[in-house]
Amino acid sequence: MHSLDDLDQHQKGKKVFITEQAIEKVKLIIPSGYTMEEAEKIREMNRSILRFSKECNDSNEVAMILDSIGNAAGPVFGDQHSVNIEGDSDMYHLLRTSPLRSLVISHNHPGLSYFSYDDLGIFVQYPSIKLMMVVTNQGKCWYLRKKKSFDDTDATLEYVSIVSDKKAANERKAVELLIARLYNAIERSR
Repeated sequence: MHSLDDLDQHQKGKKVFITEQAIEKVKLIIPSGYTMEEAEKIREMNRSILRFSKECNDSNEVAMILDSIGNAAGPVFGDQHSVNIEGDSDMYHLLRTSPLRSLVISHNHPGLSYFSYDDLGIFVQYPSIKLMMVVTNQGKCWYLRKKKSFDDTDATLEYVSIVSDKKAANERKAVELLIARLYNAIERSR
């Protein structure tokens, strides 16, 4: 396993414009507990995110949600550094009313960065989310999956604790610290 120190090249940077090659490069990833068919739907959602971003949003952030029966919600369009999924009434409704651990949420990062602290905030805040993915504008994917042992209250308290902790002043260290504290309750891509 590597730490985020090994991922320095994945910090927020200049926007990379999406190419057709990047869209096709999105790999099939099968997190634990997902079938091949579900993984294919997730890959297609990630490709759609990149396609919407390239064709409709100047390669900026786009988010989508996949529910437990394979229906996709979105896209929601953002800017180069963020996308407000809670500002979209359909997505917010899904996040608030869907069954426990039933949603896959994904979005792209134009600057090729890893999960942001805001991403982790959404991940821990909504019990309906089972899997969160980031797909870079070059087609690389990362995911975080909540295991059965994931405790929403504990995770939220850890998140709040890190927000108020002056030691985690920079985002990269805060993300690394939260992932480390949640290590036994999440599965993450390598």
